[in-house]
Amino acid sequence: MASTTFKTILITTNGAERRIFEAVTDAAVTPGELLQWSSDDQLKAHATAGGNALPMFALEDPYNGDTSNPAIDVDYGTNEQARYVFARPGDVVYAFLADGQSVNKGDALESDGAGALQAHTARAVNEGGSSTYTVYTDGIVAYADEDKSASGARARIKARVA
Repeated sequence: MASTTFKTILITTNGAERRIFEAVTDAAVTPGELLQWSSDDQLKAHATAGGNALPMFALEDPYNGDTSNPAIDVDYGTNEQARYVFARPGDVVYAFLADGQSVNKGDALESDGAGALQAHTARAVNEGGSSTYTVYTDGIVAYADEDKSASGARARIKARVA
């Protein structure tokens, strides 16, 4: 029987190959995490739950030298050179679903504020105008490409980039 556990973060692309970039990390980063730029132009896990996010994901380092663990399970340390990709709509990535989340295939996913994805929560509108909140127009990063529940820890999920 074939394994259902992928050994790479970028599972499929929608068309052409994706260019792989490298940059220094601001903190530890795990392959599959949703990324953003820190104030000093280094990579870090995306830190605004539900906030605007580029579809920028940390990739595995196939040259890390760790032969006892799959490359997708080996973290980049602080101030290490990390590989990442700007995924395009239709690409499928092996990202993380936040702990406590349960989603069905096709559900919209947004940042959980810690590098993983969570089910998108639509913002309620107060017609009376007494509440204020920020509306993020680029909050949906991907759609679940499988049914998945994460209980006790975040879990890997196939996510189709929005």
